[in-house]
Amino acid sequence: MATLYRGVGKYDDSELLYQKAIKIQKKTQGKTHLDVADTLNNLAGLYRTIGNFEKALKIYQDVLEIRRSTQGNNHPNLATAFNDLAVLYREVGQYFQAEQYFQQAQAIWHQVFGDQHPKIALALHNLAVLYRKMRRYTDTQKLLEQALEIRLQTLGEHHPQVANNFNSLGLLAQLVGNYATAKSHYEQALNIQRHSEGDQHPHVAITLSNLATLDAATAQPIEAIANSYLLHQMEI
Repeated sequence: MATLYRGVGKYDDSELLYQKAIKIQKKTQGKTHLDVADTLNNLAGLYRTIGNFEKALKIYQDVLEIRRSTQGNNHPNLATAFNDLAVLYREVGQYFQAEQYFQQAQAIWHQVFGDQHPKIALALHNLAVLYRKMRRYTDTQKLLEQALEIRLQTLGEHHPQVANNFNSLGLLAQLVGNYATAKSHYEQALNIQRHSEGDQHPHVAITLSNLATLDAATAQPIEAIANSYLLHQMEI
């Protein structure tokens, strides 16, 4: 129910239910039980959604310690905890800490799953987004291409994560002024999303918005208006 409330924007109700669940779980299962970690993680995600990064950070750190103490230093769930912390640090502009945690997550996933696994692609993609924010564009390009190759091999060419990869490549190309390349990547993302998720999916809206912004920036008003119209039609 807490997750349902969070999904429909009833954040106060969601927070209250998560807190009640955590209290019961700690009493009946112990403070370091994995169910406690899972619910704490959901609560941290809620705080991140509403912009309470200080509370989210504290709880993500608690989750990390529970998973480390109960599952060891090389468990995939510990890598996920590192990744969640890294994403939060990236969002608040603490890039050095974010890089460290992304790399720790990647190291664990690599040890558990090997080189060719979607989790490795996720780690590479997340690190690439960080480097893009740091304006390390050459590193960003390299990591995005590596992530795309893994995703194509392990997930297939019509998977939403492949589309996400193309969107990130498009944004990078747009940032460095390679507008034709950016448009090609956005269009590849859009084709995959429409094929795999349907015309009304929020991911399609994001890509249409990216295309409209690109067309407006490159003085292609007709195409920008067309993409904006399609986006408006989705919102009706």
